[in-house]
Order: sequence, then C-alpha cells, then structure tokens
Amino acid sequence: MGLDFSPMSRATVRRVLIAYFGVVLFAVFFQIDGFPLTWMPMYSYRAGDIATQPIEVRIRNGKVSKAGFWVTHADGARSQVGAKELNLPKRSMKKLYFNRGFLTDGPSHRYPNQQRMDELSIRFRNLIFGEEGERITYTRRLFRSLNKTLGLSPGDPRFIVQVEAEMPVKYFDHQMQFHREELRQSDRRWNEAWSGDFDE
Repeated sequence: MGLDFSPMSRATVRRVLIAYFGVVLFAVFFQIDGFPLTWMPMYSYRAGDIATQPIEVRIRNGKVSKAGFWVTHADGARSQVGAKELNLPKRSMKKLYFNRGFLTDGPSHRYPNQQRMDELSIRFRNLIFGEEGERITYTRRLFRSLNKTLGLSPGDPRFIVQVEAEMPVKYFDHQMQFHREELRQSDRRWNEAWSGDFDE
C-alpha cells in the first residue's frame, strides 16, 4: 500500500516559497552565518564576571561630535575637524566620532575576523579553510578617511597625524544606582608605515 500524496495548490506552493525566502533573507539581513538559525547572541561575547561589573553608559553628545575631532597637523598646527569641514550630516558625523574615534565596532565585525568561521562562512567569503579573515586596522581607516576628504596626502604640511576625541562615560551598579563618572579620551597617532598604501 503506497502513500497517497494529494497535489498541492498554487496558493500553498506560493506560501511555502514566501516562507522559505523570508527565512533566507532574514538570515542574510541579520548576518546569521550558519544553520540551524539562531538569534543574534551568536555574535555576543562574555568578558569577566558580568554580575559584579558596573554597567557602562556612554554619553554620545551630538554637539560634541558635530564640533568634531581635535587634530594635529604635520606642521604642528592644531585645529578642529567636524561635520562642516567633512561635509557630513549630523548622524554620520556622530558615528564617525564615537565609533571610529574610539574604535568601537559591533560584535559582527569582530566575529568573522578574529574567530574561526564555519564552513558556510568560509565558502561565502572565498577563503581557504583555516585561513583567517582580513584584520581591519580602523585607526588607519580613520586617518585615511579624514585626510582624503580634506584633499591631504603624506608629505603635505597640513596632513593630519594625530586625532583626539573625548566622551563622558557613567557607571551604574545592577540596581541602577550611580557609581562614578569619567571622561574617556582617545588619542590616535599616524603610523608612517601606512604611507606606502595610502592611495589604495
């Protein structure tokens, strides 16, 4: 006695295809690299005992980021480079200042570059099994981005060789009681070794 499969209607086939492509697009959009599908904590990481560590709250002041970085030029002069000089909208300048200025990036940036990837991820990126993904030097990218936007190159007296930023950080305990506050400062320096591939 064989199994009796009734034919599927076009409407049912359409629903199945929509569900399938919906799941695939969801995985691509949220950068979920492997199956079975899991939630975003696959990119999270644990550092130390989180139960005893204070909660860190970074104060990302839009006025501070709009005013921009304090920079030092090759000739020793100092100036401020902000949204106006870089011709950036407020939102983009805020990301540049607080993310690139303090070298803070989402866990999804660290995951493929510093940890062993699964086979699907390796094939998708055309890597050889066992080969580590490219390590991105965000400090170099920051200097290249600022100098290129301003039309500067190594050897120019106005070339930016130092970038400074600051951001208030508040700490709370797990009952949300204020613990302490500090002013976090970022000081990035140009590395002459980057001059060779500056135009790449």
